[in-house]
Amino acid sequence: MFLPPGTALAVRMQSESFDTFLGAFDADSFEASNDDDAAGDTTDSRIELLMPASGTITVAASSYGAGATG
Repeated sequence: MFLPPGTALAVRMQSESFDTFLGAFDADSFEASNDDDAAGDTTDSRIELLMPASGTITVAASSYGAGATG
């Protein structure tokens, strides 16, 4: 998604079946943010970032463990 400068982005992923993982990447595939455990000892993930300049961000949602599904 394309976001203008100063935009705040927050994404949360929850699961009771597997350990979630979120990542946010810029147009150059630089990982701007990632999270495995949003509140410490949970399976939820949450990323927050503030865009310093306009640009494209891609959010990737997956499991922390390979092949985990729910």
